[in-house]
Amino acid sequence: MKKRVLCSLLAAIMIVGLFAGCGGNGGNGGSEEVDIDLSALEGLEYPLASKEPLTLTAHYPKFVGEVVETGKLKGEKTVYAVAAERTNIHLETTVGKDQDGAQAFNLMLLEDRIPDIVYGSLSNLNAAGYTEGVLVDLKPYVTNPDIMPNLSKIYKEHPEYLAAVTAPDGGVYICAKLREEGPTQAWFTRQDWMDKLGLEHPKTYEEFVAVMDAFRNQDPNGNGKKDEVPWIGTIDPLFYFFGMNGYKTWDIDENDNMYSPVITENYKTALKTIADWYKKGYIDQEVFTRSNPRGELWGSDTGGMLFNWFSSTMSYNTQIKNVPGFHVSVMMPPANQDGKAYCHSPGALVDGTGWGISKDNEHLAETLRYFDFWYSDEGSCLNAMGIEGRDWLPDENGEPKYTDFATNYEGGAPQFVRDIGCIGIGYYMRQKWLLSGMTEEAKQGNMDYIAADFTSKLVPKYSFTDEEQNVIDEKWTACDTYLSEFKQKAIMGLIDVDKEWDGYVAQLKKLGIDDCQKAHNAAYHRYMDLLASLGK
Repeated sequence: MKKRVLCSLLAAIMIVGLFAGCGGNGGNGGSEEVDIDLSALEGLEYPLASKEPLTLTAHYPKFVGEVVETGKLKGEKTVYAVAAERTNIHLETTVGKDQDGAQAFNLMLLEDRIPDIVYGSLSNLNAAGYTEGVLVDLKPYVTNPDIMPNLSKIYKEHPEYLAAVTAPDGGVYICAKLREEGPTQAWFTRQDWMDKLGLEHPKTYEEFVAVMDAFRNQDPNGNGKKDEVPWIGTIDPLFYFFGMNGYKTWDIDENDNMYSPVITENYKTALKTIADWYKKGYIDQEVFTRSNPRGELWGSDTGGMLFNWFSSTMSYNTQIKNVPGFHVSVMMPPANQDGKAYCHSPGALVDGTGWGISKDNEHLAETLRYFDFWYSDEGSCLNAMGIEGRDWLPDENGEPKYTDFATNYEGGAPQFVRDIGCIGIGYYMRQKWLLSGMTEEAKQGNMDYIAADFTSKLVPKYSFTDEEQNVIDEKWTACDTYLSEFKQKAIMGLIDVDKEWDGYVAQLKKLGIDDCQKAHNAAYHRYMDLLASLGK
């Protein structure tokens, strides 16, 4: 790899508060001395990032054009067009539309010149930064209120975000997608079925099982057939009833250490119980292959409960038009077998994707300013809600509310914003933007979850050292493949879990699950130590 020199660091100057008064988001205190030439930004008012229109190249295997080129929205502006108007920064992607993202990233690292902006996962950008040395260490800038007032304010208020994106060498190579804490998913049930059968929302594990049994055996769709599927969608949420997060292979134990629930006796019990539910028809028999359970099973009036996203799930109350009386409602989490009620999936605070800056970038100051725009209220709203006037309008309280242009789009507002470019760039997803995209019923359910404090302890994002990452890369893929196959066979009744269990655990240990656990535990405690040093 050729050694690269950052042209924009030729002139090192002392920063003296050139960004005072940026958009009302302000600084957090004094600035520090850093090596960066800010002369290109002198006299610019927020949110301008360049005096003249400037085009930056971006390794971005997603859509970043300024006009939608295909589909129902062809010819419409994207969020990047508005960002360009506001900041004077235009993006030009260097990745083909059909290229594989991982392959394109690896090929990019072999280039003599790296694009100005590089999109990727936290692990990929860390590796490109402190291992390959092709990305700028952003630590001096993202924590400096005079350079990035919006992002530095977020990091000051939420040091856990900064700890999560910090690489093992102490540098920061990513401006990541951040999420304000709050519930994003919930338990849902067919309220029309509940009403027809005279059922109340289940409050306990036993009541939840009773509702599944009633849905399966009491013909709530009234067609005289036993075709109802009480639980639709993935089986992962069902592990909650056994004190585990089915979405995560790693969790935090009572001693604040990382461990893997998939080799515990509790996991064995969960597999056997869920397999029994599958055998009884409580669970979709095509759960491992069905791509759109909500649309297919609710659309055919055969689907019951599930755990899924607030906004998109509640949108089915207007999407399903062929089932008379169809109505889905938010259900508070039933208590699990330990008598505890909580929400296992409040949404990761650090998404794990974002963008970094190449050392070949000759416009470091302008790029930092452009990145910071996306962390402002204006920028985060743009990426979360779309374009004001077309996609949303202020409601009576001044908060954005989707227009019919967005809500009537096929797939609803969530699909609409994806098609106009609202994707996982480095920005700050505020809870109020999520609420703005919800129906009133979904919004109330979300606020009920917040009021009840149904958020469990999150497993944070953390970074691996090269050695730890090598262990994960070499051993975890085989472990993950094996345990996924075992889980599917167990649920479908293709194996006897009791007879196969010892061999299953032995095989995972042979494949290296203990080494993977050591890597996770080391990275987690390094994160916790860093978080403590940041004052939290």
